[in-house]
Amino acid sequence: MRYKFIQTALLCAVTVLGTVCTASANSWPERPIRLVVPFAPGGSADVAARIIAEGLGTRLNQPIVIDNKSGASGNIGADFVAKSAPDGYTLLLAANSVHVLNPSLFKSMPFDGTDDFDPVGNLTNILHVLIVKPTLPVSNIQELISLAKNESDGLTYGSAGTGSIPHLAAELFQKQTNVNILHVPFRGGAPANVALLSGTIDMMFTAYANVRDHIAAGKVRLLGTTEPQRVQALPDVPAINEVVPGYSATGYYGILAPKGTPEAIRMRVFNEVEQVLATPAVIERLEALGLLPDPIPPQEFKNKLIDDRAEWSQLIRTIGIEPN
Repeated sequence: MRYKFIQTALLCAVTVLGTVCTASANSWPERPIRLVVPFAPGGSADVAARIIAEGLGTRLNQPIVIDNKSGASGNIGADFVAKSAPDGYTLLLAANSVHVLNPSLFKSMPFDGTDDFDPVGNLTNILHVLIVKPTLPVSNIQELISLAKNESDGLTYGSAGTGSIPHLAAELFQKQTNVNILHVPFRGGAPANVALLSGTIDMMFTAYANVRDHIAAGKVRLLGTTEPQRVQALPDVPAINEVVPGYSATGYYGILAPKGTPEAIRMRVFNEVEQVLATPAVIERLEALGLLPDPIPPQEFKNKLIDDRAEWSQLIRTIGIEPN
């Protein structure tokens, strides 16, 4: 009799809790929502978040407040969200550099990049390109591969730093084409760009937005993109994948929520964001930043993070990058 009473009480408690959660999800949002950007103001992540937040806030009829919490390569802001209440009022602008790469680049992480969050969805891909100095005697990717294999003095490539997406994109390119190109790391993308413009290095992978004007002015030569297929923004530029089958090295931004955030809330956010990303004005503003709208629903986005983390961690181990 006592057992049945306890069993009934527990069942009632679960039922009431489920009803409360459903009611909470149905009435959400009732106040402003905080979108944490784990990087400093002014960068592409921050600007993209503000563009999307503007449209999302209109559709949800609540302000989306951008909260920049930078530091530790994005870990500080992400950790803040991981430890926030899972009520839908704190969300994270998630970069794959934080959730995919950082676990292999830091000796210890204050959170698990996937297990401590619930997915909302992918937002945009960060368009990266392969460029060379204009005096390099190549006009396409195949010629670059041939030159790299036959150049007696060897070629050099620059990057924004060891472990950055441009660095790993170049290492993946070398691995899949069986070439050997000397890595010259810089402290950030700007000095790497200067080195290429001056001819100090031969080539580099970089975010398209950083070099678009230099490409237009003929100061560097664009050979291809790191996306798995050609992109609408650059229809005449081949994807490296067309010459090197299976090659893909994309950066991307998405939205994650604290673990335990109701699925109904997360799906509501994704559905509204998907509509925002289909708006021509938003597409134009994002593409001006070198960002390609690519909404991917929650579970598919989480699977992407998990798969990419496994792939990139293997490459990081292979090339011998030690976590710090």
